[in-house]
Amino acid sequence: KYEQAHQLTAEQSALVEKAIAREKVVIKNIQQRTPLVETYIQDMRPDPKLYQVPIGDTYMLSRVDFRKSFVDKPYAVRNKNHGFFKGSAGALASIGKALHMDKETYNNEGFTQMMFLDPTGFDQQHYVFSYVRREFLGAVRTWEFDVHPKVSGNGRFTGRIWIEDQDGNVVRFNGSY
Repeated sequence: KYEQAHQLTAEQSALVEKAIAREKVVIKNIQQRTPLVETYIQDMRPDPKLYQVPIGDTYMLSRVDFRKSFVDKPYAVRNKNHGFFKGSAGALASIGKALHMDKETYNNEGFTQMMFLDPTGFDQQHYVFSYVRREFLGAVRTWEFDVHPKVSGNGRFTGRIWIEDQDGNVVRFNGSY
């Protein structure tokens, strides 16, 4: 359960604003690129003795295009019959089938959307921030905040964030959309 919202101090508010600004810079920088995203999921089933046991693996390889919107596209090989990589298309297709990349069980886009808190409205106009405590994540000093949308809506984040105290980067978040 998350803490009750209360007024932030000037120092806490400044750190939240710094984190919001850093998130915008990260989003702007990543919109200029199309990174390759690798996702691995291990499917589990309940087991009376071991609690859960693995029953299968799903591996997804995607190219993410953030230029116009936050959209995930499955990896596709271009110019498959040209040059040095002319046999790559068949090899990638075989690897994809072996790794069960051909099944439509998981939505790649859902994983891509979870890379960011809220790429279009992460700010104090759309969210309530409530200070929880200071905490170390390894050797990184962080301030922990609960975050709730002022008005619930599709794609709005509800959860907890950890902001490192040096540069204001969000170094961890945990919650739902």
